[in-house]
Amino acid sequence: MDIQKLDQTYIAGTYARFPVTIVKGKGSLVWDENGKEYIDLSTGIAVDIFGVADEQWMAAVTKQLGTLQHISNLYYTEPCAKLAQLLCEKTGMKKVFFGNSGAEANECAIKAARKWSEEKKGKDYSTIITLKNSFHGRTITTLAATGQDVFHHDFTPLTEGFVYAEPNDLANLEQLIKANKCAAVMMEVVQGEGGVMPLDEAYVKGAAKLCEQYDLLLICDEVQVGNGRSGKLYGYMHYGVQPDIVSTAKGLAGGLPLGATLLGEKVQDVLSAGTHGSTFGGNPVCCAGAINVLSRLDEKMLEGVEERSAYIKQELAGAKGVLGVSGLGLMLGIQTEKNASDIIAACREKGEQGKTEMWYVVDCRPESTLFLGFSRAVTPDELRRRAKHGTICEVLNRVAVHPGDVFFVRPGTVHAIGAGILVAEIQQNSDTTFRVYDYNRLGADGKPRQLHLERAAEVMNYAPMHRAADTPVSYTHLTLPTT
Repeated sequence: MDIQKLDQTYIAGTYARFPVTIVKGKGSLVWDENGKEYIDLSTGIAVDIFGVADEQWMAAVTKQLGTLQHISNLYYTEPCAKLAQLLCEKTGMKKVFFGNSGAEANECAIKAARKWSEEKKGKDYSTIITLKNSFHGRTITTLAATGQDVFHHDFTPLTEGFVYAEPNDLANLEQLIKANKCAAVMMEVVQGEGGVMPLDEAYVKGAAKLCEQYDLLLICDEVQVGNGRSGKLYGYMHYGVQPDIVSTAKGLAGGLPLGATLLGEKVQDVLSAGTHGSTFGGNPVCCAGAINVLSRLDEKMLEGVEERSAYIKQELAGAKGVLGVSGLGLMLGIQTEKNASDIIAACREKGEQGKTEMWYVVDCRPESTLFLGFSRAVTPDELRRRAKHGTICEVLNRVAVHPGDVFFVRPGTVHAIGAGILVAEIQQNSDTTFRVYDYNRLGADGKPRQLHLERAAEVMNYAPMHRAADTPVSYTHLTLPTT
């Protein structure tokens, strides 16, 4: 089945996908259908806090899945209540509304701010000031909140009641406050879609003071930068301010859909029964995943984020082709001399070429052999044909082995261990395997094991092996101690 063709036929084309079909992952690594290995530097776009298939997270989610996967929000559930408690205790906020995404969390924040303002100031006080270059979501209202015209095309009329301030310009912000009947100021302390640009500390603190002076709410959008990514639990904590409303999502549940709107003292009771809701918001399974995530984001973990951030910035500073690095913690953007899309394409094309291995022969039967490289030059077409017909061993180089032999195998070298040989294998830190032939063996499921013939054909060294020092394999006999 051609998954990419199937996707293109039946799924709305809202994403410019890379021509890669991901089938599995572990930690920071993912693999495509051909066995090619990738490092997911975006962590699923700021979602997979502890990587793919984290054991602790899976255990928490699986346990809850076997107990209660969903129930109406007309009833109480333990995961939902405990997660809300955890969020409030860690932030000083008072109440939480759960939705499914960052856009939903921001929608709730906007509704709560306008309802609070209408009740306190009057119906006309509904304007929310956001920042130019900001991004708050793709629903009609969060698009309107987003301070980038590029996102507004084709979707007018947008929700009214938003004006856009210049980032890091307090005079402009105060001017807009005075010129409009405002409910709130809404900001990302690190503008993600705006270039991964942190706001100035003086500006954030100044904006908080202006909100207090003019009796406005301060809303911090922590959808991207939140949940430990910045080196603090939430990005605003770097700035010494206390928002009235905090929205978050993405990494909150470690890979499951969950958004949260945290309400401070001023607005903790503004949303009453029937004023807002979400069928799947606060789902027990998602909440169980989030509890696991938040409980592990302790001070030691967050210090590690800061340390890694400093290391990355240091290593990239002045690196060839790098113009600059911006961001906070591990939410980092790299400005490059070349177009970023070209760099991504080149990395994807080069990719994983196999792995380096070393074999130490512990013991073997008399006349045992290893297969190392080709005995003669072979073409990719011949490789495919022989793999299909099970005759590939006819063109492989056989090497007799003895206890104590050591073999160094470079990437791209076809190799196999013959019968009756016990080896200790040391290899590069990689799970990449390009299997071209498997002797018709069956896996644990009773089916033939997956082959990676086409990917192997791309990286294979087809030159004959002559066991010289400069060839892709060399071996040395060691004298074993007698005691």
